[in-house]
Formats: sequence, structure tokens, C-alpha cells
Amino acid sequence: MFRIGFLVVIVFLVNGILYSCNQIKKESELPRLIKEGAVLIDVRSSEEFDEGSVPGAINIPIDLLPDNIGKIPTDKPIIVFCKSGNRAGKAKKILEENSITDVTNGGSWQNVQKALDKTESEMEPEKEIVK
Repeated sequence: MFRIGFLVVIVFLVNGILYSCNQIKKESELPRLIKEGAVLIDVRSSEEFDEGSVPGAINIPIDLLPDNIGKIPTDKPIIVFCKSGNRAGKAKKILEENSITDVTNGGSWQNVQKALDKTESEMEPEKEIVK
């Protein structure tokens, strides 16, 4: 009995580590996806969205997502995000179940904003100093 319990704990730990590594990899891809013109979808409520979000984001609350799948462009990568990443994970699953596979869970909207800021700072031309 002890061996089975120990094995279950090990499986959960390994699964958590692999999930974390995958999330880190995905987060490091956000600036590249944004440069590629990713569609940014905020799946928080409209009230939360009105309090602040990422410029250019589309607001499709998670509970309305299944009814609005046809409105989502599929010719570009998609980044879904919310307050913490939980609803975004659910949104990613809903989209993938509807054959939209190029979807990344961006985590929180602030996380996506940081990636957007990084992208914009990389795109700013260097200032030329004339002496």
C-alpha cells in the first residue's frame, strides 16, 4: 500500500514539473507570437475587461466562448488570457476541442502586457545622436 501511495505522489510531482516547464516555455514564446500578429483574447468578464486589459485584445468572456467560436480568426496564433491563467486554460481547451489548435495560454493579462511591452521595446528604432 505504501508503495502505491508513494508512486502516486511521484507521478503528481513529475506531472506538475512538466506542466510548469511547458508554461515557462509558452510564456517565453509570447513576444514571438505577438510579433506574428497573434489574436489576443481576454476571457474575463466584461466588467473585469473594462477595468483594464491589453491594447488590441478582444473580450470574449469564458461563458460566452462556445457560442462565439466562429468569430475567432484561425489564420493566426491565438493567445488567451484572464486574471490568473485558470480561465485561459479552460478557454484553450474549449478552442482545441473545436479544432482551433494554435492556442497559447498567456496566463494573466499583466503577463501578456509584459510580453507586449517587450515586443514594442524591441521594435523601437534606436535613436541616432548627431554631434
